[in-house]
Amino acid sequence: NTAPSPPLGEPMNCTAAQCQYEYPAPTMCDWSSHASCEAGVAECQAQAAFSVNDTFDERHAKHAAHCACFHAFNETYVDPDLPYECGNVTVRRLTPAGEWVEEVANGWVRSYERRVCTSECMNETEKALRWQRVAYDCAVCGDGDIMPGRETCDDANRVDGDGCSYECQIEVPEPVPVQMWQSGLLEVSLRWNHTALARRADRLGALHRVLRYEMALNITKCPHGRCTTRVEAYSFEYGGLSCGNRSCLFTRPRVASGDFVT
Repeated sequence: NTAPSPPLGEPMNCTAAQCQYEYPAPTMCDWSSHASCEAGVAECQAQAAFSVNDTFDERHAKHAAHCACFHAFNETYVDPDLPYECGNVTVRRLTPAGEWVEEVANGWVRSYERRVCTSECMNETEKALRWQRVAYDCAVCGDGDIMPGRETCDDANRVDGDGCSYECQIEVPEPVPVQMWQSGLLEVSLRWNHTALARRADRLGALHRVLRYEMALNITKCPHGRCTTRVEAYSFEYGGLSCGNRSCLFTRPRVASGDFVT
């Protein structure tokens, strides 16, 4: 008879500090060092807690403080040179096919240093989430790199009026006033100017620049006092045939007598 196989959740000649999620192989981390590192980060970040009343500059400064907290704590462990068996034993593991196999347990690292507490006390998913959080808190508005969730644009400056605001949010263009006049027999012309915001964003080649204008013309007819309105939709590319450097011009021909164009 073979000896009974050890339960999957039982440490294999390892202290509780040396074991975590993946049994029966011992993990290469020290739980006390990991817990101390995590507690240090949490305590540091608690000094810069967010509030719903924070201004943008206050939130930006608190994210920077959280970033500094992450980088202020490394998880460090130096193993006292004491005899132990962890990492020097053969363990039995159940494969997905349902077979027991024997293998040597993972070796125990006698000392290590891991940035932002990312030792093997974290699994790979937890490590990835930690580095995502570090990147999120360490993002800087105005550095040219967009951080989703905090920024909708980043044009490497913090200046309003260029399509990407001081707070790294896209400045949505407002409707532009349109001039309309009868330019000839049975035709009307319309002109509108590019805003300074649109011109600057286009000059910089910003991702958030104006690409086109959408226009709706209402053509109203009132024969015998009964009025009906038809809507015509037009689209004009910024810099296209109808648009110059500063303005756009469009002429609507074949306006019937008695039509009202708005």
